[in-house]
Amino acid sequence: MRVIVNEGARAALGQEAQATKDAEGQVIGSTVLNGQTIPLPRYSAILPTPDFDGEIEQACLTAGQSAGNIDEVLPAGEIVRRMRAEADTALSRLAGMPRSLAE
Repeated sequence: MRVIVNEGARAALGQEAQATKDAEGQVIGSTVLNGQTIPLPRYSAILPTPDFDGEIEQACLTAGQSAGNIDEVLPAGEIVRRMRAEADTALSRLAGMPRSLAE
């Protein structure tokens, strides 16, 4: 599972089996599922919901496949500027194509 590296993930990296064993019985918080509040064990695959109450730095925070493509952190304005420039370039290329290829 691809996750955001937080304190909990850092503590387990490279020693996952031992960390899981050592965490047995530890609860990092609670979350609400199907209207019921349930305890969230440390290193649980249960993800924190918006109702999560506890140590978020210990929770499993999934990130998805695209997280592997992130190589720099930029201000939102710069990201939007770059996206706009890429879109303008793509649209310019389409405008120069014969109509049948552009459709």
